[in-house]
Formats: sequence, C-alpha cells, structure tokens
Amino acid sequence: MEYFLSRLRSWFGLLNVFRDFLPYMTKVEAAFSAVRKKNAPWLVTSAMRNAFDYAQEQVASIDMLVFPDDDRPLYVDADAYAI
Repeated sequence: MEYFLSRLRSWFGLLNVFRDFLPYMTKVEAAFSAVRKKNAPWLVTSAMRNAFDYAQEQVASIDMLVFPDDDRPLYVDADAYAI
C-alpha cells in the first residue's frame, strides 16, 4: 500500500507543477483527500477515478507541452535572480 501512496504523492507533485495551467484542481485534490491522510484505508471511489481521468486529460492537453515550431520565433523567459 505504501507503494501506491508514494505513486499518488508523485502524481500530485506533477499536478502541482502544472497547477497554474489546470482548471478545477481543487476538485481533483478533494476527491483524493480521504486517502491522503495518514493510516487512511485505500478505497478507490468513482469520484477518485473520474478526478484522475480528468486530471490526466488536462495534463495531456496543456499547450505548453509541445515541441517548438522551427518556423516561429522562440522566446525563453528565465529567472536568473540567484545567479
């Protein structure tokens, strides 16, 4: 079971990286709140499955996750504050 919880934490880590680009993330997190608590039983509900499928769809369709087009200019915005 610990394996599944660590995978779930990794999944939420990925979602957290793209949080600004994913609408309704609070609903996705709410569906998993019960199993993320310490010593909580691992019961997969239909709400969890729907939330997972929705989040997976949203991550796969983020426009930023595409290869650059060689025919268009490429702009890079980087934070070099600590350098």
